[in-house]
Amino acid sequence: MSRCSYSHLRLLPKRPLVQRAASSQPPLRHVSVNHHAKRKTPFLEPTPSQLLRFALTGTTQPVQNGTRNPELDQQLQDLFLEEWPFNSAPPPSWGSFLQKGTGLNPKVLLKGLRHDVRSLRHLQTFLERNVNVAGSGALLQTESCKPLAQTLERCERFDSYRDILTAINGIIARIKRLRDPVNSELYVLGMRYACSCLSVPALKYHLEGYHKAGFRKLDTETSVVLIKSLLSSLHSMQSEDPGFNTSPILDLVIGGGSEQASQYNLHDILCWAGPEGSIESIDEYVPLLMMQRSDASLHSVWNRLLLAISPASSSRTFQSAYACMMAMIDTAKPETAVKYLRQISKRAGNTLPGISQFEKLGVLLSDTKICEVLPDLAGEKEYLNVLDNQLGYLEKRLGINWQPEKSLHASVSDPDCIATGQSLITIDGDSAGFDSSSRLVSEIQVLGCSRSSMDLGRIAYLLDEHEGSEIPVSLPTSGHTSYEFVWLPQRSPIEFSNCLLPGKTDMSAPWSNATLGLIQAKLVRDGVVASDRSLHLMQLGYLVMRTAPQDKAVSEKQGAWQESGHIVAWDRTGGQFLAVFIGQGYGVVDPGLRSQSRQIPSGLGAIARITLSGDIDTPSPANSAPSLGANSAGYHFDVDPSPDLVF
Repeated sequence: MSRCSYSHLRLLPKRPLVQRAASSQPPLRHVSVNHHAKRKTPFLEPTPSQLLRFALTGTTQPVQNGTRNPELDQQLQDLFLEEWPFNSAPPPSWGSFLQKGTGLNPKVLLKGLRHDVRSLRHLQTFLERNVNVAGSGALLQTESCKPLAQTLERCERFDSYRDILTAINGIIARIKRLRDPVNSELYVLGMRYACSCLSVPALKYHLEGYHKAGFRKLDTETSVVLIKSLLSSLHSMQSEDPGFNTSPILDLVIGGGSEQASQYNLHDILCWAGPEGSIESIDEYVPLLMMQRSDASLHSVWNRLLLAISPASSSRTFQSAYACMMAMIDTAKPETAVKYLRQISKRAGNTLPGISQFEKLGVLLSDTKICEVLPDLAGEKEYLNVLDNQLGYLEKRLGINWQPEKSLHASVSDPDCIATGQSLITIDGDSAGFDSSSRLVSEIQVLGCSRSSMDLGRIAYLLDEHEGSEIPVSLPTSGHTSYEFVWLPQRSPIEFSNCLLPGKTDMSAPWSNATLGLIQAKLVRDGVVASDRSLHLMQLGYLVMRTAPQDKAVSEKQGAWQESGHIVAWDRTGGQFLAVFIGQGYGVVDPGLRSQSRQIPSGLGAIARITLSGDIDTPSPANSAPSLGANSAGYHFDVDPSPDLVF
């Protein structure tokens, strides 16, 4: 890996000291600046931060990841190096040289918010130039803060949630100084990022601000965004630190807790609160109530959903109810799940409509208490559908499927390879479906988020079995060039120099975080590792690519496959396949910042979600995008300690 290099600060030239007469009192020195002398180009307006940076370092260029303005540097240097005569009149203030404000220019402000600003550093300069007069603060919050929200989402690619939260607090302070009103939508943005970085003081501050700005319930979409942000951060933090105290942040959800608790809470402004609260997407909220262990709020929310259930209810209503059961299984409350399933069955006419199509049915069935009551609660017809669904799931894990027109099983990858009446694998090594990538993908989707080393070990064994396979995948790309991508399965292709792996033939060695291929990626900004932005990954192999032919008929004549520098990994928190750029697909690397010796291929991101191609069915992940920016400034990689992993 390349070594980090630090920019040397450029110091201003030393001014000559004038010898003072010993007998006279030292006179005061004043700066005399001739603003118009020897200046042919228009005076460029430095922002306050640029002016301070130049005074301290001799350049307006930030120390890291910044751009230099040579003309502005030269003009400021001319001003700083003017003669400093004694006994001169005090100079006019810097403010007399600079315009007091650019005035209101909605076109410039909205264009910058929607398209131009891409990092907090750019945003700071932009605000100093454009939000500095009365009325500009209101303009910044136009369209219910949607343009500003888009800007902050772009900043997520380069800056931590905590830094963005700090920026929002600064924006609110700036708007108040301009005596413009602060919209409630800006406080909602603050709550979103406070949830993302689990900041109790910030969430409390923005909750209080929201109430003072004009209380009203949030819509369903905004409520879901807040809850998902909070849940995602809680799950990530608990995987890093199982002993993390969640009580302070959860107390702000429902209220209560310490004597100094806020008079406001998050629950009261969400769309699901109160007797008339919505039941739409209620399954997104129940997991948080289960974590908070607020029985009263849980029963209130559940009873409203239950009243909406009848034999004529929509499939979406039933699927939402079944998803609530998952939250109870995850929090070790199977008795509550059984109780609620009985209530659903009773209101639906002694059946559980559509439970056979529930996406996480296999997880529900892993609980013995659910299995015991399901035949009676589901009814005969729906229970047969459950059995058929699970049989299909088992076939998929074996790499075979049922062909009803022929009344036989065949390989998923090769329909002509008949499996009926044959062993899964013969003494000669022949198999029907055993080598199908469908087996590998199914096991990853089922077991990839498990906290059991035994479950992850099953995936590792399958990766060994499928080494040498080629699995077509798709990635989002930008630009005019289109590519073909292939995932080459391999267990732990990247090793870290501080934790080398034993030989793969050594079957006696117990599983460890390193041999399972568990790695952690953390966002790095200005050399500092962000504590609130991390991915917990399991390596699955690496990615190769080549330019896609315009005519598919000549595909075989294309050039050889080349490494993209990405590994293929499973996001153990978000439940999705990702391509993660490390600089090489396999081999030994040093822990720390990713190598800068190789650039990301044009049109690709550093982190991108993978879509599996062909006959492999990939359910939509819970989180549609990775929690780290796709083109962020840098990442810190190391073996994931995963203290929550059970060996």
